[in-house]
Amino acid sequence: MKEKEEKKILLLFIQEELVNGLIYGQTEEGLEIRALGEEQVWDGKSYQSFKKAVEQSLKKHLEDKSKASFNKTFFVVSPFWTVDAQEIMESKGELLKTLCREYRWPPGGFVIDDESLVFHFKKQEEVPPSFISLLLLDKGFRLSLVHLGKIKKRLKLSSPNLSAQKIREGLDQLGFEGVLPPKFVIWGKIDPDLEEQMLSYPWVDEKGDLFLHLPDIQFLDWPQLGKIFKEIVASQMGEAKEETRGLAEEEEEDVSLLPAGFSFDDLSREGEEESIKEETEESGVVKVEEAMIEEKKVKIKNRLKRLLANKPHGLGGWLVKGGVLLLAGVVVFGLFGLRREVVLYLTPEEVAAEVEVLLAVDKAAGEKVLPVEELSVEQQTEGQEVATGTSLIGEKSTGQVTIYNRTSEPVSFDQGVKIIGPGSLAFVLLEEAKVASKTPDLVSGVDRWGEKEAGVEAAGIGSEYNLASETVYTIEGENQDDYLVKNKQSFSGGTSREVNAVSEEDVARLKQDLIDKLQKKMEKKLEELTPNDQQLISETIRVETVSFSTSKEIGEEGEDFSGQLILRALGLAINQNDLAAFAKSELASQAPADFQLDQGEVEIEFLPVEEGEDGWLGKITVKGKFYPQLDTSLLVAELKGKPKAKLLEIVKKQPRVYRYELKTSFPLLSFFPWLPLNGDKISVKIEQ
Repeated sequence: MKEKEEKKILLLFIQEELVNGLIYGQTEEGLEIRALGEEQVWDGKSYQSFKKAVEQSLKKHLEDKSKASFNKTFFVVSPFWTVDAQEIMESKGELLKTLCREYRWPPGGFVIDDESLVFHFKKQEEVPPSFISLLLLDKGFRLSLVHLGKIKKRLKLSSPNLSAQKIREGLDQLGFEGVLPPKFVIWGKIDPDLEEQMLSYPWVDEKGDLFLHLPDIQFLDWPQLGKIFKEIVASQMGEAKEETRGLAEEEEEDVSLLPAGFSFDDLSREGEEESIKEETEESGVVKVEEAMIEEKKVKIKNRLKRLLANKPHGLGGWLVKGGVLLLAGVVVFGLFGLRREVVLYLTPEEVAAEVEVLLAVDKAAGEKVLPVEELSVEQQTEGQEVATGTSLIGEKSTGQVTIYNRTSEPVSFDQGVKIIGPGSLAFVLLEEAKVASKTPDLVSGVDRWGEKEAGVEAAGIGSEYNLASETVYTIEGENQDDYLVKNKQSFSGGTSREVNAVSEEDVARLKQDLIDKLQKKMEKKLEELTPNDQQLISETIRVETVSFSTSKEIGEEGEDFSGQLILRALGLAINQNDLAAFAKSELASQAPADFQLDQGEVEIEFLPVEEGEDGWLGKITVKGKFYPQLDTSLLVAELKGKPKAKLLEIVKKQPRVYRYELKTSFPLLSFFPWLPLNGDKISVKIEQ
């Protein structure tokens, strides 16, 4: 008996800049993982980049043509690829459609990535799950708050240096009122260092307003995600069988078991013949619409001709004909003359980015570098201070001494040599003294000492230096047995008295008073000096002393004294246009495809961090609102001649539209149930 051939199911896991593939085999026993692809990077926008990433991920399987055929293809996508988590955005859907057509892969459906986790844990725990989904991306992360089986909040943040602290700050930005569920489910690009941080981070603070207790942390790798996605694919394959039976009987679909978004009927194809038919029809959409409009015009003209050709009978006939003509006129005016305006109100997608930069003087703007200008200003001030110190002043004592040389060699003592008297009082020689050696006396037999008179002055002031005559002195550094010094006359002239004088503390106090007086004025002056298009960074302001002088020296006599101070203030100023351009550039790199930044709704915060060798390091936090770029001409073409009842259905296909209004140029005809057949009578206005 011939074995039943195994069906092959392809699943593509798609993020803004990442693609990965996975292949299942379907047998009678169920689905089994047959191959795990390798993660690939793409630009997030173009089809060629997307196609190449898919091919690289499934390289080993697409090379073999026998393996390149799949029975079904499923897609796991980001919630930012969808409109209200219900259907795929048109631009993203085109990528998937084109891929399926080129490879002839029958599409099976799509699911939002974090909804797949909700589906998994709902089946596993048998109760509505509550947890925090943390998807780690290449340049940031995405948080999804799941509460009782429903996703309440989503937040995508950019962060070049991912850490547990950054994730903690992201939880604060979720803005959830209440205690968070104590469970993390972490998946994506899991780094071992971050894994260690998450496990050791103090998630429970003293207030307990974040988690009631330490959260359970679960990491999911690619094989584990493959098993979770398998559950959804298996459920969808099971639903497909029920749907085939149910359509024949009731013509309705039951998808209550599956996550929101698992519907892909617009991509479904039944074989090559139907695919070719679809392409043919799509290429002729414009011609078909134009033909329908022309057909409506012809029908209206023919009916008016028949109505005008009929002759009415009596007054009643004329009244009926007049009423019919009036009604026909309203219809014709409503279809061809009435102007209708469709106003679409869009809700933005908010994106935040954070980047560290270097503020550098005399450097051009570049990656992670912002040029700044150093501003400086000098200012002078003067002030007076009372002298609170004391000083001893007076005159020095002077006199004459005789120096005796007891040695057999002549000696010379230089000017300034000290002689020491009683009480260690010191005197200095006022002149050089050359003293002869001793000579023997042959008569008496006693040696005659060499002697020399010299003038001296006291080393200090005061009357204590007025020593009496015949006082004995020594020469500093010499032996008393070799040299002897005496004064024949008393010393005189030494006096002293205590007076008010400038102290070191007085000078320091005056200088600080002048700095305090001038510093605030200089900072204000620096702000006034800053051009209008620049922003002075107050944290970088520094004040330095250029010069400081006083009218009297420390220790000088006086009741008061004055001082003069010159200060210089320096600070860095950043060009606001450069800052805004840099911040918006960083924000634009995080923008969803086909979305445009609202230039007037950008919040920029700059915070200097620390001063380094090359300049100041700073952190820029920028938040912005992105709105989808709608092609209003295509929308007008789709609205032409459509009943008002179809308007909501058409509007719902547009991304990020949360409400709409239909305005009429002639308000009395606002009830008219059709939109104009001419596109130039329809306008679409976008309100943010």
